[in-house]
Amino acid sequence: MAPSYGHILCVASNYPRWQGDSATPFVHNLAVDLINLGWRVTVLAPHAPGCRKAEVLDGVPVKRFRYLWPDALQTICYQGGMLVNLRRRPLGVLKVPVFLLAETWRVARELRHGQYDLVHSHCIVPQGLACSLACCQAPHPHVITVHGSDIFSLNAPPLRPVKRFALRHATAVTVNSSVTRKALLDLEPPASAITHLIPMGANLPPSFATECAAQQASASEAGRSCPTLLFVGRVIEEKGVRDLLQAMPIICRELPSATLMLVGEGQDRPAFEALARELGIGNRVIFSGWMTT
Repeated sequence: MAPSYGHILCVASNYPRWQGDSATPFVHNLAVDLINLGWRVTVLAPHAPGCRKAEVLDGVPVKRFRYLWPDALQTICYQGGMLVNLRRRPLGVLKVPVFLLAETWRVARELRHGQYDLVHSHCIVPQGLACSLACCQAPHPHVITVHGSDIFSLNAPPLRPVKRFALRHATAVTVNSSVTRKALLDLEPPASAITHLIPMGANLPPSFATECAAQQASASEAGRSCPTLLFVGRVIEEKGVRDLLQAMPIICRELPSATLMLVGEGQDRPAFEALARELGIGNRVIFSGWMTT
């Protein structure tokens, strides 16, 4: 039986909205792993149309807060993430202050009424900011995890002090790479004392290798063989999928048997499937969707 360490409030702007949803599965996997190690974890995430206000996913209690009514107006999270949605619908920025207030209020409420030992926020803004503000009212150790988009973007002059505030009021900060760490320390040098490099790991089950082999065998039967390029992630513009597809004709000229496998889903997948056909590489690109574990 795993030891009991304490209770973590995990706060994220994207989290699976229902069983099998592909939204930020790595945050969910982290919560499941922490529970298996002996921690209690409760996740707080935004509500979205079609999902429940509270449920348990794979043993993880999930609470979702509403920030606008009716539900159809809650459009700045999910479907690629907040930054992606705001770039596509700039007027959505008017909803951000409401979202921040709702998230801060709900985190503070959870800390007042719940028995939490630690707050873990994903991304400096808005979660890191909301949790830093809430922890000023109800002091708790607060860990911010920086994933990259939050440090490499949102760097307009008014926002940099906001990010510094969140970092200065954190107990510890984790980053996913040395590049992310450097960018964070360029923004807030004093944070070096509390910053820890902890890459997001991947626990690959045996079925992963089996399914990859099956995909390659399918490609070989169709007359395509290795080398195979592998992309794993959300199939969206911001992940560089367009650049990768546009590079494939050049790669195929040098390596005529090259194949590209895209593992993942995203709202840009139909557009990228059309682009692959337009570039004449439709038979060289495999859109596999998410692979089961």
